[in-house]
Order: sequence, then structure tokens, then C-alpha cells
Amino acid sequence: MYTAHPSYQPIEYMSCGCIPVTNHNSSNEWLLKNNHNCLLIEGIPKVDSRTIIDLLLDDDRCFSLTANCLQSVYDLKWEAAKGKVAKFIFSDSTSDQDIYEGS
Repeated sequence: MYTAHPSYQPIEYMSCGCIPVTNHNSSNEWLLKNNHNCLLIEGIPKVDSRTIIDLLLDDDRCFSLTANCLQSVYDLKWEAAKGKVAKFIFSDSTSDQDIYEGS
């Protein structure tokens, strides 16, 4: 996945035990932590392919990232999220970063 817009796909991938590979995006920083529960890539094919291959060759790292993915999704709670959504909808002055950080 390579987009400037936040997406539910990384959450879906993590909930299935898959490690998301996506671009750096400030809108995703509230959830996606490079080398913790995802791989954040640069958009440079040679560099990105090496990053992915390195992960695939390291079983311990794959296991750790997969466990972190599952925990990250488990820690998401609808009660907390719906408050952030309501705050965003009803406030025209709130920035995306404020929403993601729970301000």
C-alpha cells in the first residue's frame, strides 16, 4: 500500500497477523510504528525490496512484528475511537494530528 491517505487496510492486515508494508505518512503515525508493527518504506524500489527481503529472512523479527501487529489491533477500542471521530466531525478547527493523538 502506498498512499498519502490513511486507510483501514493496515488494521485489517494486522488483525489477520500480516505485517503491513506502507509508506511514511503522518496520518498513520498514531498506529503504525516502523519495525514494531509494520514496515514503513521509502518508495525507492531497490531499498524497499531489500527491506522486505531482510524481514522475510529473519524469522524471529517476523514473529515479533506479527505479535506486535496483533497486540496493536487488540489495543484499539471503539469507545475511544468514536469520541475522536465525533470530535473531528463537530469541530472545524481540529487538525488531523489532534484527533490521532487524542487531544
